[in-house]
Amino acid sequence: GVVRRRRIDLLSGFVLAGIVITLITVALGGSPKVYLIRESFFTAAFGLVYLASLLFPRPLAFYIARYFATGNHPENIPWFDSLWQYGQFRHTMRVITVVWGFGLLLEAALRTFLVIVLSTEQFLIISPFILYGIIGALIAWMVLYSRQGRKKGEELRQRMQAEQQVTHS
Repeated sequence: GVVRRRRIDLLSGFVLAGIVITLITVALGGSPKVYLIRESFFTAAFGLVYLASLLFPRPLAFYIARYFATGNHPENIPWFDSLWQYGQFRHTMRVITVVWGFGLLLEAALRTFLVIVLSTEQFLIISPFILYGIIGALIAWMVLYSRQGRKKGEELRQRMQAEQQVTHS
C-alpha cells in the first residue's frame, strides 16, 4: 500500500505498532506481569499519540474518521478534507481526539494498576471487561457526540441557506 498509494494504510499502521510494542515487551524480559501489561503499553502509546496529534494542523481523530467515512477511496477523500473548513467540524475532531487520548491513558493506567494489585488469574478474568468496556464507552460517546455535531452543522447550514434566500429576495 505504501508503494502503490504513497501513504500508510491506517489499519496496517496499527498492526505494525502492535508488532513493535510486542517486540519491546519481549526485550524487557519474561516476567508474567510485563506480558499482562503489554496491551496497556499499546493503549498508553496510542493515547499519547492521540494527544500529541493535537499539536499538528489536523488531529489523529480526523484521519481515523476520514478512513472510515470515505472507505479510504482516493476519490472520496477530497470531500472529507473539505469539511475541515468548518469550525464546528474542527472542534468536533479535536474534542474526539482529547477524549480518546485521555480515555486510552485511563484504560492503560487502570489495567496496569490491576496487574500490580490482582493475581494473574483475577486480572485475566477482569481485564477484558476493562479493555472492552472503556473502548465500548469511548465508541458510544463518540457516536453520540458526532451525531450531535452533525445535527449542529446541519442546523447551521439551514440557517445560512435561509439567510442567503432572504438577502437574495
